[in-house]
Amino acid sequence: MIKRLRTSLTGWRATAEEPQEPEEQPEPPAEEQAEEEDDSNDPFRKYGNRSVAVWDAATCTASVIRQKGKHFRIMGCFERGAVKLFAEETLYLVEREALVLLPSAPVEDEEHPDPITARECYDLCLRNEDQNDGQRCPLACYWTYQQLKGLGYVVCRPQQYASADGSRAVAPQFWAGDVSPGAPEVPVCFECHQPSQNFAKSRLGDPAFRVFVTHAGGGLPSVTQLTDLLERCAGAPAE
Repeated sequence: MIKRLRTSLTGWRATAEEPQEPEEQPEPPAEEQAEEEDDSNDPFRKYGNRSVAVWDAATCTASVIRQKGKHFRIMGCFERGAVKLFAEETLYLVEREALVLLPSAPVEDEEHPDPITARECYDLCLRNEDQNDGQRCPLACYWTYQQLKGLGYVVCRPQQYASADGSRAVAPQFWAGDVSPGAPEVPVCFECHQPSQNFAKSRLGDPAFRVFVTHAGGGLPSVTQLTDLLERCAGAPAE
């Protein structure tokens, strides 16, 4: 199946009554005190409830060094003891002010480097459709990723969770619409899973559907290309 995604204030009056002693407030539980102490020792506390990651220009990925929120339950891979985010995942979280991206790892007792701005992050994570420079995400593919994430799907690269570190993941690719004989196969850009409270990256089933991305209003793949695409989708719809 082929589809196109297109507080009121109250007054106070003094009285002649004796002032009452304020009630003693119970001390917070030891666990809450420990949390406050831990937070005071957090070198990234100035960033509030945002996660912090360090950008690796060589691989176009971000290594998370401070986790906040539940994003990483359905995003990122695990590499060398840290969560690794791909380019589209990194930009998505930066856009939503859920992630602070640093250009280099902070050094103890030194001032942290200035975070990468959202505008700079676009240049780091995205590329034009006609460029072929490895792990950056084509712009049209990122727009598709945004829309699918906004609809609530768990979106990942093909084979992203075939290994724990994401080393088998296939970078997003844009299909330029070439239907000539001998043209390259239509690339699968993303795999989409239905959201679930029991979702686990370590035991993924087949995706609900897979997505290829091309120009809006452009033609569809040839019959040969469609047949090949559907065979590679192994039963999951291609959209």
